[in-house]
Amino acid sequence: MLGIGEVQLAGERMQDAEWLARVGLTPLALGPKEGLTLLDGGRILHFRGFVKLFAIERVFYAALVTGALSTDAARGSDAPLDARIHAIPCAVIAAKSTWQPPFAR
Repeated sequence: MLGIGEVQLAGERMQDAEWLARVGLTPLALGPKEGLTLLDGGRILHFRGFVKLFAIERVFYAALVTGALSTDAARGSDAPLDARIHAIPCAVIAAKSTWQPPFAR
C-alpha cells in the first residue's frame, strides 16, 4: 500500500512498488498522524472489544431466558434452588434416579 517492503504473489517475491505498478495502483502518501494511526492499533482493539461485548450480551440474554423458562417449567417453585440438593454429588443423584427416557422403556 505504501510502496515499501516486499510482496509474495503466486510464489514470486517482488518489491511492493513493483507490484503496485503491475496492478495499476499508486502508493499511498500518508499525512503526519495517519502513519501513527496505522501503527497504534487502538481502533482495532476497541472494535474487538465491542464485538466481544455484544457477544457476551447475547449470551447473557440467552441465560436470562433459559433461567426464566426453567423456573416456569418448575411451576415457579424454588425447591430446585435448595442448597441441600446442590451439596449432593451428581453421581449419587444419578445412581438413585429411577427415571428413564421414554424410548428406553
